[in-house]
Amino acid sequence: AGVVCAGNSSSGVVRLVAGPHLCAGRVEVLHEGRWGSVCDRGWDLSDAQVVCHQVGCGRALSALGGARFGRGSGQVWLSDLTCAGSERHLGQCPAPPWGSNTCGHQWDAAVECAGVPRCAQTLSGAPRCA
Repeated sequence: AGVVCAGNSSSGVVRLVAGPHLCAGRVEVLHEGRWGSVCDRGWDLSDAQVVCHQVGCGRALSALGGARFGRGSGQVWLSDLTCAGSERHLGQCPAPPWGSNTCGHQWDAAVECAGVPRCAQTLSGAPRCA
């Protein structure tokens, strides 16, 4: 199970996967129709705050690195994010161009958020409401 949240464009849709509950997990982003991960290089609580807000999970408790919730697959889309923490979605955060980093999946970023989404669609397609 995980949470999927749409951004305002095809780049920046976010999901949390492989975590212990819906509001914690590896951060994955959709870009050009493909899911990929975020590198933990420069990953901090401000970046995590944007993700937690975007998926409706309240404030960020921690910004985790080192593939804490397992290694993703596919492209590592983003690294060196410099979010202020107030952006509405990850795609608004300053960062190098999508896919331009040399990170491997051993450095996949993750978050742990404080809340539980009011009502979210799980990755299996079934709605799950708090």
